[in-house]
Amino acid sequence: MNFLKAYCEGIAFSKSHRVKSVQILLKYLKSSDVETVGDAYDLVVGKTIPQKPYPNWAGIKTVLESLSLKSYPAADAFINQRFIRDLDSSGFIDRLYK
Repeated sequence: MNFLKAYCEGIAFSKSHRVKSVQILLKYLKSSDVETVGDAYDLVVGKTIPQKPYPNWAGIKTVLESLSLKSYPAADAFINQRFIRDLDSSGFIDRLYK
C-alpha cells in the first residue's frame, strides 16, 4: 500500500508541476533538449498516465503481446484493483490534487 501511495503521489506531482517535472526528466535523461522532453512529458504525463492508476487489461495485454507470448492466463489472473480502489474510496488520490 505504501508503494501505491508513493506511486500516486509521484503521478500527482508530475501532473501538477510540469516545469519541475521536465527539469527532472532533463537531468535523468542527460538531455538539454527542452522542447523534445517537454513534448514527451505532454504526451506521456498529460495524455497517457491517468490520475487514478487503475490497472486495465488492455495495458497488460499489450505488455504480454510485446513479450511474444502465444498464450497467457485470463485477465482476472493479472488484475486486482483492491488496493487502488481502497485508496480511491478513502479520498487519498483526490486530496493529492487539491
